[in-house]
Amino acid sequence: MHWLVAALAVIVISLGWAIGGAPRNTPSRDLLLLLHRSVGSVILAAMLFRAGWPWLYPRAAPAGRTRAGGTHAGVAS
Repeated sequence: MHWLVAALAVIVISLGWAIGGAPRNTPSRDLLLLLHRSVGSVILAAMLFRAGWPWLYPRAAPAGRTRAGGTHAGVAS
């Protein structure tokens, strides 16, 4: 997912540079703007998905960590 967002960011930056060179009020500039906004929306959705994934599906603690914490609590008290 990380590399997908990175690749899309390169595309958005390239489209942004191309928008600057396109003449105003032309169909080609309108297309570049549409693509720029669309890819930017996909980046936002991917980042929100990536940020929300750990809350939806948290990782279980490894078994060794649980026993180590219990052993430490028993020895330290």
